[in-house]
Amino acid sequence: MASPISIFDYCQTVFIIICLVFTIPLAFFVYFKLLFVRPFSENYTFKLIVVNGITELVNCVVYLITLQFTNFNFLNDFYISINTYRLNKPLGVLFALTDGFCLHTRLFIAMNRLKTIIFIQQISNDAVFFLISISLSLSLTLPALADYSIFSNPTYTPFNRSDGSPAVLPQTGGSNDILRTTSTSIRIGVSLATLLVNMVLAFLISRERRFIDFEDRKKFNGEKGLIITSIVTYAFYMLYCANNGSNWWFVALWCGYAQWLFLGLNSITPFWCLLLFTPSVRRLAFNRGNEEAIFDYCQSIFIVVCLVITIPLACFVYFKLIFVRPFSENYTFKLIALNGIAVSNFLII
Repeated sequence: MASPISIFDYCQTVFIIICLVFTIPLAFFVYFKLLFVRPFSENYTFKLIVVNGITELVNCVVYLITLQFTNFNFLNDFYISINTYRLNKPLGVLFALTDGFCLHTRLFIAMNRLKTIIFIQQISNDAVFFLISISLSLSLTLPALADYSIFSNPTYTPFNRSDGSPAVLPQTGGSNDILRTTSTSIRIGVSLATLLVNMVLAFLISRERRFIDFEDRKKFNGEKGLIITSIVTYAFYMLYCANNGSNWWFVALWCGYAQWLFLGLNSITPFWCLLLFTPSVRRLAFNRGNEEAIFDYCQSIFIVVCLVITIPLACFVYFKLIFVRPFSENYTFKLIALNGIAVSNFLII
C-alpha cells in the first residue's frame, strides 16, 4: 500500500505538470508578442520581465527532469543512461544557471519598478538598465556556476528502498568552500535586497495618494499592475524559500518532498500575475482575433505533450504484448496492439 508521502508526491507532480502544460504554451505566445509587437517591443521593462518569466519556466522543467522524476521507479533506467552518457553535469549547470538568474532578475525587476515610481515624471533609458540587469544577473551567478562546473561530481546512485524496490539517489558530491560560501552569501544578500525593495513598493502602493501627484496618478495606475506582479511573485518565492529553510534546518520530510510543489508555483506565478494584474498585457493576449490562434496553439502543444508521454510507454507495452509469452500467443492482444500503433501513426501524420 502506498504511503501518504508517496501519494502526496505523485499528486503534486501531476498537478504541477498539468499547470506547466497549460502555462508554457500560452506564456510563450504572450511573451513572443511582448518581444515583437509594438508598443511593447520598444519597452525594455517588458523585455526584462519576459527574460525572467522564460527562465523561471525553464528552471522548473530542468528541476523536474534532474530531481523530481527520480522519485519514480519506472524512470530508473533513464537516470542510469544519464550517468552513462555523462549528462549529469550539463543538466546541473543549466539548473544552477537558471536558478541563480531567476533570483537576480527578480531584484532588478523590483528595482526597475521602484525607479519608475521615484522618477515618475522623468523619461529614463530602460535599455541601459536592461543591459546592466542582464550583465549583473549573469555575473552574480558565476560563483555558483564555477563551483558546480569545476568542483562538483553529480551522479545518480542506484539503491534499494526499505521495501526492496529499486531507486536512484541524485548526489552532487564535491564543492569548493570559498565559492560555495560566496554564492550562498550572494543569494542571501540578493533575497534580502529584493524583499526590502518589494516592501518599499508595497508601502508606496498603500500610500499612493500621499506620494503621487494627481497629474502623475494616471501613469502610476498604468505601472501598478507591474508593481503588484513583482510583489506577488516575490511572495511566492518567499514561500519556496521558507519551505527550503524548514527542510534544511529541521530536516522535515514533508518539506523536502514539497520543494517541487513550491518551485512549480513559484515558476508559473510571474506569467499569471502579469496576465492578471496588467490590463495592457491582458488586452494584448486576448484581443479580437487572437482567441482562435491561442486555442489552436494550446491544443496543439497539449496533444504533442500527451503523445510524447504516451508513445514511448505504449510502444514498450505493445512490444511486450506482441513478443512476450503468454500474451504473444494471444491474437486478441496482437489486434489491440496493432490498432493502438496504427492510431498513434495516424495522429503523428
